[in-house]
Amino acid sequence: MDKNGKLLGKLNIIDLLALLVVIVLVGGGFYRFYGKMAAETSTPATIEYVMEVNNIRQFTVDALQRKGDIFTQKTKLNGGTIINVESVPYVQAATMPNGTVVKAEVPDRYTAYVTVRTEGRSGERVYLDSSNTEIYVGGNLAWDTKWVQLSECSVKSLQVIK
Repeated sequence: MDKNGKLLGKLNIIDLLALLVVIVLVGGGFYRFYGKMAAETSTPATIEYVMEVNNIRQFTVDALQRKGDIFTQKTKLNGGTIINVESVPYVQAATMPNGTVVKAEVPDRYTAYVTVRTEGRSGERVYLDSSNTEIYVGGNLAWDTKWVQLSECSVKSLQVIK
């Protein structure tokens, strides 16, 4: 340290302490978000989850009714098997001539609720399907079957069977 309080002629003690604090905060944040998940153990589990598919035609509902395996669009790996499909008329907000907003059925459009069963893995905070895709309520998935391709499916519920 020289007479001006600089270490090696470039850094002073305050700069060095500020740099050390930033390094500790970044390291702590990394450990907080990634350290525990990496150390977390997951166990094999049968997982069932329900996805909502909105604004689809009858043709798509019929293709989903054929059930079968689903495959992730990204990796093309098997993500489970469709075990149930329920459909209801698609409802959308519509503005009436007097200015009020009401929910109205859209002709020839449906919302499907697709139940998928997969042999995946579950941990304390994470659920993975058989293709190692993370599944969580509110998450969106894109997948294919032999008969249909869907890109916006929202997970509505999830349960571990065993």
